[in-house]
Amino acid sequence: MVITPVQSTFFDDNKFCSHKLKLQEAGEIWKTHVSKIFNDSKYLTSVYFHDKYPIVNKKFRFKIPSDIEVDIREFNFEKFEVKKHETRVGRFRIVEYTISNLSAMENVRLGRSIQYIYPHLLILVKSFQSEGERVSILSNLNDLYGWYRSLTRQLSVQPEVFAPLVNDILKGKKTEDEKISTIFYWVQDNIRYIAFEDGLAGFKPDEAHSVFQKKYGDCKGMANLTKEMLRYAGYDARLSWIGTKRIKYDYSIPSLAVDNHMICTVILGGKKYFLDATEKYLPLGIVADRIQGRQILIEDGEHYILEKIPEGSKENELELRQVKLSMERDMLVGSYKYILQGEKKEKFFMWLPLLFRRDQREAG
Repeated sequence: MVITPVQSTFFDDNKFCSHKLKLQEAGEIWKTHVSKIFNDSKYLTSVYFHDKYPIVNKKFRFKIPSDIEVDIREFNFEKFEVKKHETRVGRFRIVEYTISNLSAMENVRLGRSIQYIYPHLLILVKSFQSEGERVSILSNLNDLYGWYRSLTRQLSVQPEVFAPLVNDILKGKKTEDEKISTIFYWVQDNIRYIAFEDGLAGFKPDEAHSVFQKKYGDCKGMANLTKEMLRYAGYDARLSWIGTKRIKYDYSIPSLAVDNHMICTVILGGKKYFLDATEKYLPLGIVADRIQGRQILIEDGEHYILEKIPEGSKENELELRQVKLSMERDMLVGSYKYILQGEKKEKFFMWLPLLFRRDQREAG
């Protein structure tokens, strides 16, 4: 029997425009031109010099009106010869970047994300002038959180949809940890992770009752369901934005590029529980390595809480093999014991879903 890991499904709204070049002979030159229009400057986050094909010469030219405040951040220029030229023409600020002889991007398995490797620009459109007044777009973290909050405030809450289940699964649970973990584990076990990034759905969480009824959701939907089930049970649960270790930036940069994940945070007695229901087999209190040490933006009404998730203890990550062998007459006999903890244990269960039992989650 071959057991494959549970696969997640991803959907996004990327659209690709292709143009076939019917080259007849070596040295033949064709030219193509593509225009891409962003109707909302928040979504123009970054541009990269490299591509999947080698490049002889590449130029980025930014023509910025004087009444628009734009900050262009440069990353990973150290090992590349990127030439920059800036000038003013009338009411426009002209910024040009050129680079030559680029190799194709490499796809390195288990390597760091391209944000850490390749030279690129982060485009921060901060504000613009309108009728003599400054209109802020994403000038600081307050603006970024304000936009995120404008999306979450559009969500309706219908706890009556999942209230009977919450009441049922909490029967007999006495301690706070038992109650929180029971709800957390239910979402882990019963909601399938599907990353659905269709337009605004890439940023706006799905409503909790919808995720509950469909039995699937992306990280935002799963976090929102976890939050609302816990809030119904009487806990101070909050949505939280975070960038995994694949993200080079932190929240000192007001951009949609700084985070790519959402979890739920419970605040209880001065302690914070970070709950990521997309991590199927991690127990309460254990946080995946991909978000350890990362800044987390926790909702707090009109304000926010900015903290950093603690780094995990090495004692929580264990892989131990115990082999005992002995000779009995002409035979070699013995036993083999394989002990896993933390993410190694989680990955093991991802490969053995048919053998997983709920009580194994917190077993040694």
